[in-house]
Amino acid sequence: MSKPIAKYTLLVVCCVMWFTVGYGRVIVGVHSWCQVCLGYILGVWTILVLHFLIREHYYKHINDLLTCRAKNFKLYLGVALGIHLVLVLTAYITFFILDNYYVEIKEEWVENLIYHGCEDKLEKLSFQTKSLSDLMMVNASFGIYYGLLFQSKFFNGMTKYKEAEK
Repeated sequence: MSKPIAKYTLLVVCCVMWFTVGYGRVIVGVHSWCQVCLGYILGVWTILVLHFLIREHYYKHINDLLTCRAKNFKLYLGVALGIHLVLVLTAYITFFILDNYYVEIKEEWVENLIYHGCEDKLEKLSFQTKSLSDLMMVNASFGIYYGLLFQSKFFNGMTKYKEAEK
């Protein structure tokens, strides 16, 4: 398959999945169409911002890390650690402190879960398990970035591999 065909096929698959997840949330009864449309709008806005404002800087930064041209190791590490710490603390406060007092499972959601045969999802800890899974993905993403950062600083990044190819 040629590159443009594969690219547009992947785009169509992603758009279909994007729509069906929102549709499924409405069908199960956990969101209204207004909430789903707001999610779609926020998703499109995020994609456009990432694509047009951040993409080139992101590619350049990762390329600099891979080729050992990154000069501000301490700045990059400090910013990454700061963002990581804020995300982890926010998740901890949200999922383990505030969650115990403010999360209330709506009766309509319980009825829908029972109707669809998902009684095991009624435990309060199942919502926290999902939250922990999301937090693990945040940590994995930062772990990858830390690996790139330290590889660039201490292990000459990809330069030794490029030299070996010559």
